[in-house]
Amino acid sequence: YTITVANNGPSASGAITLTDAVPADTTFDSATGGGTLAGGVVMWALASLAPNTSTQVTITFRVAATVGAGVTQLTNTASATGTAPD
Repeated sequence: YTITVANNGPSASGAITLTDAVPADTTFDSATGGGTLAGGVVMWALASLAPNTSTQVTITFRVAATVGAGVTQLTNTASATGTAPD
């Protein structure tokens, strides 16, 4: 997956924490940008973003040889928080 973090606000974001839980039926393989795995969650400590800019990281999971009955798709959700309010 490629994750894009964007700052659409009027001010710089401050430090950004990006987290992404390892989806069910997968295992963590790798992450760019300094992403590290702990407790089933990959975390990045990203630099501040100026207004109207973005950055990207990539995360790779390996899908299990067998997945749960009835599983037809895998869902991945990431979350980013910054230290500056908009």
